[in-house]
Amino acid sequence: MSSAELAIEVNSDRYDSTSLTAADSEVESDPDAPSPPPEPASVDDAIANATPERLRIALRAVLRKNEAAREIASRILLVSETTTATGKRKRYETCKNCKEEYDVQVNEKGFCVYHPGSKSVNEESKFWEYHRYEMYGEPCLLLNEPMFEEGMCWDCCEQNMSAEGCRTNRHKPAPAKKARVL
Repeated sequence: MSSAELAIEVNSDRYDSTSLTAADSEVESDPDAPSPPPEPASVDDAIANATPERLRIALRAVLRKNEAAREIASRILLVSETTTATGKRKRYETCKNCKEEYDVQVNEKGFCVYHPGSKSVNEESKFWEYHRYEMYGEPCLLLNEPMFEEGMCWDCCEQNMSAEGCRTNRHKPAPAKKARVL
């Protein structure tokens, strides 16, 4: 077919591009057809997409079988500590105040910035002027609702919820979770 014939064919009534819909361009899928083959993946891809719990399970399985891997993990995750029975402690902790992970070897005063108080309703905020109680309820019941954050404040400093912490200190470890022994 020549290019002129192709142009006529495309512009003819048999092909009207304005009437083509998304449904026309989709291939009907058979619910009983097998899934397409998965994309090739690497271990790095699997790690990037795995849940934290899945990663813990995989790491524990590797550490049970491979002493060299266990030594590497110990060097990364533990530090020497003379006050513990094993002489080791976790290198990384989660702070009970700011909820951030920190390195216990690098923990100076001022690294932890937090609010010691809790959320409260800011009664003086103009946010509540047009609040529809019949629709949303009492403000005190909305403390954990993100769309009402503008009408809340910290009771420790009366600052809005987005304000940086009003106290600073060293990080303090949150209560430890007990792990299963490998």
